[in-house]
Amino acid sequence: EPGMYYACPMGKTWDQLTKCLEKHGRPAVVKQIAGARLVRLDQQEGGKWVDGGVYLYVEKKKEWRVSGGFFGRGTEYELLDLQPLTIGKHTGYRIDIGQASPLWVQLDGLTTQVATRRAYQTMFCSPNNNYCTQTIHTCEVLVRGKAYWAFRGDMKLNGNEVTIAGDRKLAGPFCSQAERVHLGWPQT
Repeated sequence: EPGMYYACPMGKTWDQLTKCLEKHGRPAVVKQIAGARLVRLDQQEGGKWVDGGVYLYVEKKKEWRVSGGFFGRGTEYELLDLQPLTIGKHTGYRIDIGQASPLWVQLDGLTTQVATRRAYQTMFCSPNNNYCTQTIHTCEVLVRGKAYWAFRGDMKLNGNEVTIAGDRKLAGPFCSQAERVHLGWPQT
């Protein structure tokens, strides 16, 4: 389900928005700052409650609107930080997330084995739409407790672009990250 982008895109009050979210699951505010709230929505699936995503709602012009989301189904993750971020004359939001997810790899091209991918990622959520640009600046894939692929980057924000500098030789297929990421925020 594309989720709350369509079911609960906005509410004139926080109570009105919460009532809409409650029709689709169990909402819980997990982080909030002035004018912005991150809401985790647990939903029923096969008779069990599962993580249906985390949605960023922003107060703008006296109403609450969805402004982005993170979907970590089947993974362990932690919302590390939520901060306002101003680029030019526009203020959006930066969300930092730590995530661990299981995956299967074939190191020899034949034998499949379980691995764990751990990543530190940052989402930059636009002030004008419900889109967040996602970047990864730390990542490793562990096989039997040892790092098989890894990337450590130094992230810098320069206007409407994020640069992630770092050695990509050992990033492998699961830790690759473009060196430059355009945010697409308005520039006027």
